[in-house]
Amino acid sequence: MEMYDEMDLKPSAAVVAGRCGTWRLALAKLGVRQRSERQYTERDCLSAIHNLTDDLGHEPTTDEFTNSDYSPSLKVVYSYFDSWDDAKEAAGVVGYGHQHPEEEADEFFEMLEDAEPK
Repeated sequence: MEMYDEMDLKPSAAVVAGRCGTWRLALAKLGVRQRSERQYTERDCLSAIHNLTDDLGHEPTTDEFTNSDYSPSLKVVYSYFDSWDDAKEAAGVVGYGHQHPEEEADEFFEMLEDAEPK
């Protein structure tokens, strides 16, 4: 929207957004696809898998992950990992429920440290 206003075109971005409902809707009506402003990291993927596993009490399936409210999407997870099993292993949730909670917490925090950008 700022970029449009900087070009000093008429009507203004505010007028376009007002007539279309929102600026995003105006762009969509023009067929302009916007990149997501949020860039997810490997750590975001691992945290989402781990948190969903905690919520479910078992290793999540891809369907359970896709149907959850957690972000990022499964597509983003696959951009970091070759398979769902690899992602679950990296998140430390393989065999979830077979360890003491303290051991699971230790493994999770180790995984987060390993995923930190260097």
